[in-house]
Amino acid sequence: MIIGDIMSMGAGCISESRRLPWATVNVLPFNSLGKDLAPLAFGLAPARGRLGRMRDVILWQAFGAATLPFKRAYNQARIQVGLATDPRMYGVGLVSPWLVLATGCPSLERPGAELPNQIHYVGRLSPSGGKSGSTIPPSADPHVIVTQGTHHVELTDLIQPAIEGLCELDVSVVATTGRRGHTDIGVEVPQNAQIVDFLDFRSVLPAASVFVTNGGWGGVLASLAAGVPLVIAGGDIDKPAIAAWVARAGAGINLRTGRPKPEAVAAAVREMLADPAYAERARQIGAELVTLGGAQKSAELLEDLAETAEPVRR
Repeated sequence: MIIGDIMSMGAGCISESRRLPWATVNVLPFNSLGKDLAPLAFGLAPARGRLGRMRDVILWQAFGAATLPFKRAYNQARIQVGLATDPRMYGVGLVSPWLVLATGCPSLERPGAELPNQIHYVGRLSPSGGKSGSTIPPSADPHVIVTQGTHHVELTDLIQPAIEGLCELDVSVVATTGRRGHTDIGVEVPQNAQIVDFLDFRSVLPAASVFVTNGGWGGVLASLAAGVPLVIAGGDIDKPAIAAWVARAGAGINLRTGRPKPEAVAAAVREMLADPAYAERARQIGAELVTLGGAQKSAELLEDLAETAEPVRR
């Protein structure tokens, strides 16, 4: 049996050439490649009517054109190991037909998505090991955590406008740059804010009221697992889609840009603190993530695949 990350082309090729079952571990949002939905990167709701279907046809054509260089490289690699070229859309070959362990939960899935039977939502694969990073100082005010994430980490995109926008609110702000030893964000830090290089999310999120993020999947799941609603500034790749999913699920606010204005961040945080429905919905989704079993459930499904060498169906 082979276990591969969703970005690993080799797992499927080895499985095919050696006739071994394989499992995909998807630590990213699951990207349904079915034509019933628009491509994930566009963050769009399911189409309605004839015009909506035409929209999706055009978007899938654009997706195919944009990923053509990757498809060519993938097929060249297949030829080099003695396999025939794969005529399917790029990305299909990265998804195991035997078993996919998908992080997340049905509440965050796009309406109308019909997942193949080998796709199993497993909630969140929590990190193990000791705690690391700073913790948040005690405060009577609500805690707001701000993170730029780990991809496209320009501090001017989110951390600066968040710090500027939240300076007048009665909140305690802790922002993490994600860069070791780097706490200079290029603007004056107000009295209600603290800048750190790293935060131990497992320690700080249970005490937080709002999580302001650029929408990285790991941070989003960590926040929801702790029952903390999100303000998301998703700028590129899968982040606009993640922001749309969380907002549609009622557990967050989608700022619809990766570079929000300070006043937009402040307004979203103010709304979230005033409306308890956001936190309640985040707690509900957090409970759903837990019930899906995480690493333990994933191990059980992998054992089923190893024992039967047959697709593991829901």
